[in-house]
Amino acid sequence: MKRVVYNQFGGPEVLKLSKGEVPQVKRGQVLVKMAATSINGGDLAFRQGPKYLKPFIRLPRALGQDVVGKVVALGSGVTDFHVGDRVWGNTTTSSNAAAEFVAVPAHKLSLMPVSLTMTEAAGLPCSATTALVALVDKGHIKHGDEVLIRGAGGVGTFGVQIAKTYGANVTILGSHETIAEMARLGADRALDYHRVKAEQLGKFDIIFDTVGTQQDAFRTNLKPAGRLLTISLDGQKFLTVVKSLRYGKHRSRVVVAFPNRANLSHLAELVDTGRVKPVTDGVYPMNQVVEAYQRAEKHGIVGKIVIQISEAE
Repeated sequence: MKRVVYNQFGGPEVLKLSKGEVPQVKRGQVLVKMAATSINGGDLAFRQGPKYLKPFIRLPRALGQDVVGKVVALGSGVTDFHVGDRVWGNTTTSSNAAAEFVAVPAHKLSLMPVSLTMTEAAGLPCSATTALVALVDKGHIKHGDEVLIRGAGGVGTFGVQIAKTYGANVTILGSHETIAEMARLGADRALDYHRVKAEQLGKFDIIFDTVGTQQDAFRTNLKPAGRLLTISLDGQKFLTVVKSLRYGKHRSRVVVAFPNRANLSHLAELVDTGRVKPVTDGVYPMNQVVEAYQRAEKHGIVGKIVIQISEAE
């Protein structure tokens, strides 16, 4: 089978198509014939090889976390799925979904939304469940909350939709290329981060940070019982941030969300009832993976970059 790998750290040009064996499905696993995956921040960070991550990365390394495709085989003990089911999910830390086949633990999969094609669904598993876990499970969002979302990338795009579903008042900071789309998705205020300062924004019950920089400045925007949730640590201040999270007032939390079946099923319901919609910047065939990653690293993209692996719709 074909898969995407890299043998050295660097820019998108280090990505290569490689041949590998179709995984042997083990007990508790599901073998999925992949239709599409998408690019997530973790894929970019690991491939670039920053100093604080290098000790944890072994090369060569495969790519891809979002799983969308059809079940082609079941490991022993799996009774929740059938061959031919359309599923979505996540490979978590193994990051090997940019391949024609992937073996995934059954508990990391659910049936995908019936209202989406597989290509449309590919951008949601990681990004949308991250926003869901951050705002609902960790942030305890409720009707009337004032929510600030920093960053209008994949996670921020879904954060707007989920926050509005729960009746929050949403302010999002993005680039001038993205703010019109954020307003269309329901943001009450969509502001160009180049043109506004933290002190001009007011106070918030929840600040959802997907950027990772200037977190100290935005903490002053929290209401007395407000929470700052971040999915992106500033690598330059890694130890400082961790110490603050551990020994501070516990108003800041790092959110690391690995989709499970409950998250994915909840998300599928939100999609099929029209409350969350996919936002796709572009779709690239597997043999254009370098171009896909070059696009993903540009500023001002709107939505997710999808890599089409097969036509298994």
